[in-house]
Amino acid sequence: MSLLKPSQNKKNSVEDDEKNVWHYFKKMDKDNCAKCSLCSKTLKISKGSYKGLKIHLRTKHCIDISSENSQLKRPNSDLFPKASTSKTDAVDIICEEETPKKKSKTIDSYFKKENSMEKMVSRMVCKDGVALSLFCSSSDLRYLFSKSGFQLPNSPNTIRSIVTNFANTVKADLIIEFEYLKKKVKIFSLSFDEWTSQKNHRYLNLNVHHKEKHFNLSLIRIHGSCTAEHTISLIKTRLESFGLDSDTDIIVVTTDGASVMIKVCKLMSCYHQLCFAHGLQLAMVDILYKKNIEKKRNTKK
Repeated sequence: MSLLKPSQNKKNSVEDDEKNVWHYFKKMDKDNCAKCSLCSKTLKISKGSYKGLKIHLRTKHCIDISSENSQLKRPNSDLFPKASTSKTDAVDIICEEETPKKKSKTIDSYFKKENSMEKMVSRMVCKDGVALSLFCSSSDLRYLFSKSGFQLPNSPNTIRSIVTNFANTVKADLIIEFEYLKKKVKIFSLSFDEWTSQKNHRYLNLNVHHKEKHFNLSLIRIHGSCTAEHTISLIKTRLESFGLDSDTDIIVVTTDGASVMIKVCKLMSCYHQLCFAHGLQLAMVDILYKKNIEKKRNTKK
């Protein structure tokens, strides 16, 4: 039996390593790219070297593909490795059971992200009407969040607490901003209107405006009849919760031409401006529809 030279042994071991690599990776259509079959991460192959792929398997998945450990478990093999008394196999099993190390924080983690998980969840619940339970039951939605690096909770109650906590954070930021604008002697105007949902729940929508931007102070639930005095009480309570005074900080109120709204503005100590859009709409309705109705009535007579 002829003995192989050291250079030939090294060459054979390198070829074995390259074969073992492709048990865990799949070549992509892109040039010099491979996709890990364990975590679906795409890695580049620089100058035909597989060192990066081997490092990824060893550091992320605790898999050593060297020819000395060629008996390690592969993705298509059984779920549990064969029983063995060898020291190397015992080390491999322990390595697979270890929890991944926590990533060290970078400087970016101390800054507010533009689209955090709390912000996206709250926006989907409040603006898009997504049910709280859907974040826990939809596998596709959870997959999309995980792809963005977020881990959604498994309980709808936790999702609810995320939304309420984010609402408190936004409210605190608005209070600080209002205080800053008041120190710069900024004055505000109000616009509000009543709205009824499909479930026949009544709300009052309240907005605060100044020259540069406007703020939505969310919906105020209306229970029972809503007189002018009760409407003023709801508005003052909501403004006070944001650090605003309806008598000193508000100078103009804009509403539609409803009789209740007109009475509200007469009782408040600020100017009242009727909404031009509502006035134009009523005029257009009179021109386009009411005259045609009168003509039809005249022709019938």
